[in-house]
Amino acid sequence: MSSGRRTASVKRGLLAGVALLVLSWTGAAQAQTSAVQAGHPNPAKTGMGPIRPNRPVVAAASDGLKDGELYLEADLVTRNDKTKITTAEGSVEVRYEGRTLRANQLVYDEARGVMTAKGEVQILNPDGSVEFADQIVLDDAMKAGAAEGFSARMPGNIKMAGASAIRRNGEVNELNRAIYTPCDICAKDGSPKTPTWSIRADKVVQDHAHQLVYYRNAVIQIMGAPVLFLPVFWHPDPQAVRKSGFLEPRFGQSNRRGLSYEQPYLQVLSDSSDVTVSPQINTKVNPFINAHYRQRFYSGALDARVGYTHDTDFDGKGHAFGDDTSRSYVLASGSFALNDKWRWGFTAERASDDRIFDKYEVGDVYVARGPYVADDRRLISQLYATRQSEKSWFSAGAFSIQGLRTSDNDRTFPVVGPLIEARWEPNVDLLNGRLRLLGSAVALTRDQSPSNAALPGLDSRRITAEADWRSNYTLSSGIRISPFADVRADGFSIGDMSGMSSSSKTQGRGLAVAGADFTWPFARRFKTSTVVLEPVAQIAVSPKATQIVVSRSSTGVATYLDEDTLAFEFDETNLFRANKFPGYDLYEDGAR
Repeated sequence: MSSGRRTASVKRGLLAGVALLVLSWTGAAQAQTSAVQAGHPNPAKTGMGPIRPNRPVVAAASDGLKDGELYLEADLVTRNDKTKITTAEGSVEVRYEGRTLRANQLVYDEARGVMTAKGEVQILNPDGSVEFADQIVLDDAMKAGAAEGFSARMPGNIKMAGASAIRRNGEVNELNRAIYTPCDICAKDGSPKTPTWSIRADKVVQDHAHQLVYYRNAVIQIMGAPVLFLPVFWHPDPQAVRKSGFLEPRFGQSNRRGLSYEQPYLQVLSDSSDVTVSPQINTKVNPFINAHYRQRFYSGALDARVGYTHDTDFDGKGHAFGDDTSRSYVLASGSFALNDKWRWGFTAERASDDRIFDKYEVGDVYVARGPYVADDRRLISQLYATRQSEKSWFSAGAFSIQGLRTSDNDRTFPVVGPLIEARWEPNVDLLNGRLRLLGSAVALTRDQSPSNAALPGLDSRRITAEADWRSNYTLSSGIRISPFADVRADGFSIGDMSGMSSSSKTQGRGLAVAGADFTWPFARRFKTSTVVLEPVAQIAVSPKATQIVVSRSSTGVATYLDEDTLAFEFDETNLFRANKFPGYDLYEDGAR
């Protein structure tokens, strides 16, 4: 045995092997377990007692090591010069390349090229994941190795374990008698808890060459009870960029559908397209199938989701009523660039049933897929084109809305099209201020009146041209004066009016406003802060505005056209707007 002055050489003999162990095994283990990070199921241990990740783990502190440096700490380090075996014993801790290895004993057999870590082995990785084992053995060629009593805890509360983990070569890793679960396995008091769902398998094989992870005799369990047996199961290797295979299953329970199991399958169609098919199996109602198609183009992307079933309707307790019929939905969008300024796109959103998304728990429904956005629980289908440059903006579009609320009547919703908006700031200095030219046009068509189902809905068309000017002047006293002026011309064409002598009319109007904003900031500097108090005042004057009358009551009370100002709110955001109405139909007049 050697000691004392030989300590440095003893450690050098051990450090080389330790570096291999920390880098090589964690690379293999993380590759095997990182499936969970890609959203794929990856089972771990069966019938082996509680999963090891529940035992206390002390997070590794920042080691402060430079690249390539290794730190080793142990109660005792010895070396046998005859057998060329170096051993570190007692509270062994190794830090290398951001990872930390802890064990009761480390043995490096230099002659055989074998490194062994024994006794409560822990490997802490930079991403927060932790691997555990009773023993890890690895050759110094970094190709083959094995771990007994292997388990892992990954980010996202993922746990998995196996009786053994084997790295046969640089391409194949195996996990035997494995179990995987993303659910809690401990109650709040720390006692063992059966996971809500888990997957067990006799063997899990990760094949890097084919970029696939295979399962043999996989059993899907809910609350510990087996519900589905799959002799063969596979999904893409999480290290693969894109690969066909099964994705993580989804389990659910509701009064409507009973127990449900949804198994997505991803099929890669090309380098730029794929489709995911997700059959949903329910115990109370017929199966429901979802499909999601994606494709990237040089100039844009296409995304389409559809769902379909053939079934009766059912209430909140799963009781069927009505006739069997096809029930479906579509949520699709596309956006494409014609050049650096022009873009066009579309959305298609429709459902056969108002409650189909709730009944089958379809997520990410009411999200913005285009520039025009509907209210919650309403679907919008649209076609649009836009052009944007440094000084101008143009958009043209059309859309229709489907309401999914109980009180909604789609015939009362207008079909909007075209809807045109334009803005241009010419490079001119007009009276030391900036000039902005704006244009707008819209047409709305309704089938039915919201107030009387026997009457047709109001149709309206509007075209607007506007010029807006503003400047800024700062006086020597610090007072800032911002004069402004706005002139506008509107043209309206109204049809299907009720309570009027004529059912249609054409009308024009001119509008204007002029005024100025006044601000006078006061600043005070304290030791650690600055306070700025800035009073703001505005004077604005407009001639009397002509409002567009669309109907009159029996007593002669007028109802004005108001298609775009229904959601008016007076608050600090529009307090100093020259015209506080957010739309075009109504206009603020008088002096204020």
